[in-house]
Amino acid sequence: MSFFPYRAEASNFSFPPIAETRDANSYTDARIAATLRDVEGTELTAHKTAAAEACSGLYAACLAGAHVTPSIPALNPAFLSLLARELIRNGEALFIIQLAGDRIELIPAASWDVRGGVVPATWFYRVDAWGPTSTSPTSQIVSGAQVLHFRYSVAPSRPWRGISPLTWASDSGSLAGGLETRLSGEALGPSGYLLPVPADGGSGDESDPMADLKNDLARASGRTQLIETTAAGFDQGPSAAPRADWKSQRYGINIPDSVGNLRDAAAVSVLNACQVPAALFDTADGTSQRESWRRFAMGPLAGLAAIIEAEIKDKLMTPVKLDFSGLWAHDVAGRAQAFNRLVAGGMSIEKAATVSGVLVDND
Repeated sequence: MSFFPYRAEASNFSFPPIAETRDANSYTDARIAATLRDVEGTELTAHKTAAAEACSGLYAACLAGAHVTPSIPALNPAFLSLLARELIRNGEALFIIQLAGDRIELIPAASWDVRGGVVPATWFYRVDAWGPTSTSPTSQIVSGAQVLHFRYSVAPSRPWRGISPLTWASDSGSLAGGLETRLSGEALGPSGYLLPVPADGGSGDESDPMADLKNDLARASGRTQLIETTAAGFDQGPSAAPRADWKSQRYGINIPDSVGNLRDAAAVSVLNACQVPAALFDTADGTSQRESWRRFAMGPLAGLAAIIEAEIKDKLMTPVKLDFSGLWAHDVAGRAQAFNRLVAGGMSIEKAATVSGVLVDND
């Protein structure tokens, strides 16, 4: 008996209720706790860094630009973009398959628990999904055939849980996140200028001869403050105190170059963990960037697409191809050279064009 939601017999199937036995080690509870720690800033990860956003954003943009064959409305750019971000950031994404008339709808899950045996075909899911006006998530129990469960990678001990590259490289992520957090905290700290004055700097009331000056300084964007000088009074002149004591001194963010360099290196390590060439985000020459793009598009991006295609084929019973030929601008010259060599070697023009990818027809 098949439990695939397209088929009529699925409507006759129901899962037995699951006794509520969750504890502190529940997968859903662990995900919620990790999310709270991330929001509160108590967990140092790379998730909130620009490097993580650069990686997930690049994958998301590429997946959104893929041409899907055959055309399935549910596999639209918004779905593919969300899927890419979830896989890179969280290592997995789950969507409930629903049939609305003759159309497929894919509902993103906020959290889920997986139960079942060793064989994936026996798995079933308790899934929570949210709506814009709901005060609590909508929960339902579905079979594995009723969800698309994409996983970036898995550990043999927990094949039902997806693992992100940022989790595999958690130490590098903690370093990058920690540096960003520390630098952000220092950058948001107080800053301004200190201006020495004599011990009798005025009372601050209307009769204070320095009242106007103090008010002007207080309104200044640099927030200059008045502090006591080492000189007893103005009449003794600068000879009674160091000359620097008569100059305003700035205080505020003062990050050593070594820390900034370490932050940049940590960001590169995050890119490396996500298999994104750092040359795509720096000022490298065009040749280097084109080669980096070729490596990315034909390596990590193609591999991620293969994972997505396999899950869709397994659950929707339809072989799907994600075509990235629209992103091949990096390899025009190389494909043209391959085409010429194939033709010179005796291959027909039509065959050579297909093999080299010179001509791409997505219609």
